[in-house]
Amino acid sequence: MVSNAQAYTSVLCVSVNQQHISQRHIIVSHYTSPC
Repeated sequence: MVSNAQAYTSVLCVSVNQQHISQRHIIVSHYTSPC
């Protein structure tokens, strides 16, 4: 299970990435990199 800090960071990353890349890529990035 991820910590609250990690979950919060992931949300921020997704919010930023949504402006530039596809939803599928966001999902992949979430599991392959911290941001």
